[in-house]
Amino acid sequence: YNISPILTSGSMVGASAGVIAILVAGALYMPNMPVRLWGIFEVKYWMLAAGLVLLDVLNLTSANAGGHIAHLGGAIVAFFFIRSMRAGNEWNVYLFQIIDFVRSWLQPQQRKRKKGFSFGERNYKKSGTKATSPKASNSDDTARMNEILDKIKASGYDSLSKEEKAFLFKISKD
Repeated sequence: YNISPILTSGSMVGASAGVIAILVAGALYMPNMPVRLWGIFEVKYWMLAAGLVLLDVLNLTSANAGGHIAHLGGAIVAFFFIRSMRAGNEWNVYLFQIIDFVRSWLQPQQRKRKKGFSFGERNYKKSGTKATSPKASNSDDTARMNEILDKIKASGYDSLSKEEKAFLFKISKD
């Protein structure tokens, strides 16, 4: 289906619009990077991209106008992508949110298991152990962990004793 009566009916095949989008995005991101053409000519990246976009604009009236419009569309998307990336907006965040939303609709829902008959919660306590409040032990562990991390920052991981390394390993598992 054509959106313009000037264009002939036909199908669009290929990924050239995506390739142009990547080329233009690269040229906008690092415009002065040198690029060698055929291993002989060295041009700046922005010149290569600008030349290809100019060729697409000049060939809009050719037989493959739809392809050139697609190339220009890729260049425009690349321009807005780099512009929004420089402003601190990342499109991939929105893309992943959409993918997660669609995936949540496509995945089968897990059924809740019916609980069987139970006599209540079972709390087993090891004999000979002293119960401590979780907050007290967590704050002690946090303080010790901060001391060890400060030591790593000051003199590196290799300066830790075996006991300190074991403590960090234990904390990372909890």
